[in-house]
Amino acid sequence: MKNYAIEADYYMYGIKLGILGPELAISWAYRIIEKEDDPSGEVIEVALSKSRGRNGIIEALCEVEGVRDSQLSGGMLLLELLRRLENGASPASVSTNALSVVRETKFPEDLIWQFNVIDDEVLLAEQGIYTDKERTYTALRDLLRSPGVQKT
Repeated sequence: MKNYAIEADYYMYGIKLGILGPELAISWAYRIIEKEDDPSGEVIEVALSKSRGRNGIIEALCEVEGVRDSQLSGGMLLLELLRRLENGASPASVSTNALSVVRETKFPEDLIWQFNVIDDEVLLAEQGIYTDKERTYTALRDLLRSPGVQKT
């Protein structure tokens, strides 16, 4: 049986931080059920957890067995945020969400600090206090793309 714990954590952290909708986790679980000959009971629980609400879905995701790597799951979320940024999402929203991801998924302190600095710069640029918006947006993109961030 495949290790789905990292993907489960991707959805769990994403839902918990408001980056992903709970329906995405349920769709993910249904895709696994369709693909696997004998899907785990935990994945089936995720698929059936809609009636339990957001917190019930998060709980079901936490029960998916396997080896977990919070930084790998966090890196997957950061890739999603990079994709959104490149598709026109608000840099302020992306930088704030990225900072939340690296904190929640326990990235090294130096990377958390880098995301904190970028978030501050982006927010100042958005307010017109810091005038070089493009430089701050480029720095955000570069940080989201950096090898230390992307372990996937």
